[in-house]
Amino acid sequence: MRSLPMPKRLINRPLLILLPTLIVIGLATTALIYFYDTPNTLKNSSGKQIRRHEIVWQMTKKAEALVESQKYPEAEKLTRRLIKISPENIQLAKLLGESCYRQSKFQEAYDIYQKLSEKRPDDAANYNNMGQCLIMQNRYEDGIKKLIVARDLDPEFPTIYLNLSNAYEKTGNKDAALDNYKRYLEKTRK
Repeated sequence: MRSLPMPKRLINRPLLILLPTLIVIGLATTALIYFYDTPNTLKNSSGKQIRRHEIVWQMTKKAEALVESQKYPEAEKLTRRLIKISPENIQLAKLLGESCYRQSKFQEAYDIYQKLSEKRPDDAANYNNMGQCLIMQNRYEDGIKKLIVARDLDPEFPTIYLNLSNAYEKTGNKDAALDNYKRYLEKTRK
């Protein structure tokens, strides 16, 4: 058998050089798209891709619903999982703090609110919550100090006055308790 001769112009020389370059560019583009999208997207049950922040937002709403329905252990578990995905999410930290507080994990809740107050030192709610955690541990003087910081940050926040009133009452300071209770009533009537 005789072999047939190869036609001289079947493969164009510039195309032979360009083809591997195009393949490398295509593979690099595919890799870039894969590595860019994969960490930030997941597929939902219907196969639709959704961004990670959308998932965190949806699951945060579920955690909020669990807190509202007083399912605190479930809310805590879900919130802890979400914090691993989104560790800087302040809303999740607040939900975790509330879940711990509602389960009488006062020191753990205090630690969470302490970290939040370091991130947002002007947020009166964090100091109010720290004060309440301390008071629930019978650390009244420390709790009152935190509540005073909260009051100084936001003098229009009525709950702080109610909490101060209760704390002063527990320490036996009836005058301060009555004064703060009056302020609480004034703030809630506005």
